[in-house]
Amino acid sequence: MASKEVKPTIAGLPATLEAHKDRWGNWICTLTDKTEFKDVWWVVDHLYLFKSDALYLHYTLPHNVKGLENLLHEHNFVFHSAFDNQWIWYVWKNRTKPCKIPEAAVSILGVTALVVSSNGRFAVVQEHDKRKHGSWGPCCEDEKDGDFYFRFPNKETGVGKYKLVSGAVDRGEAPPDTAAREIHEELGIPKTLLNMVNPRIITGGYIQRNARPGKIADVFLPLIIPMEANVDEEGLITPFDESMKPFMATPERPEIHSVQWLSPIEYHAIPPKHFLGNTCDTIDAHLEGKNQLVTVESRDGKWKF
Repeated sequence: MASKEVKPTIAGLPATLEAHKDRWGNWICTLTDKTEFKDVWWVVDHLYLFKSDALYLHYTLPHNVKGLENLLHEHNFVFHSAFDNQWIWYVWKNRTKPCKIPEAAVSILGVTALVVSSNGRFAVVQEHDKRKHGSWGPCCEDEKDGDFYFRFPNKETGVGKYKLVSGAVDRGEAPPDTAAREIHEELGIPKTLLNMVNPRIITGGYIQRNARPGKIADVFLPLIIPMEANVDEEGLITPFDESMKPFMATPERPEIHSVQWLSPIEYHAIPPKHFLGNTCDTIDAHLEGKNQLVTVESRDGKWKF
């Protein structure tokens, strides 16, 4: 009588997690809707039990594990890819071999930063038409169905729709660091004016499809970044940081055409069609208080950006 195949198991694995091996012998750990922070912490604290070169972590958005992405980043997990609401991270455990995990060809992790001043105004930007500046090319034959018709509707002025500060996360970079870098590049605001101690993530996250040539799906993590300064109706920032002088002298950047600091009343007076993609969803969620703290419950109680 043939014996039944015995599936490999991980001793002590929390019941709220599922684990199996792929065809290359690497472990895949999947979060369920009952997974808690302590369960994921158990995984990162017991990596030695997963006898394989790499460990993958799969989960579906939205999830209930607060601080999950920061915890994974702190413990050397790397964001790999996403499709629909499925996110995949991995950690390469074999230090005697070079990492053999291929880079994802279909997904880029990015950050959308909603910068909010002390008096409640938030920044939106308008980009130049990158077709005219030579940065990107058309992503399809029919521009009316493509990304550039959507982003840059005004062919006379070459100015895009209102959007939030955003950009791709560089390899090895934490998402809050990406937000601070992009804020400085697009708004000219130094990190010294930003409250990076307790950034908040807007509940939900979203995928923007066909955001780049080749139909790559960009996955954005929307963060609220408080700015410890006031902004008046003319866009004057107080207190004023001396490092902002060069930016204010030439406010039109190679990528950014203009910056507007909107109050909630001014925002609601602008028709949604003038905002790019999910921008209104993100701003509306902020105004409705749909956000949570980005925190990590590490052993020493600290979180370093």
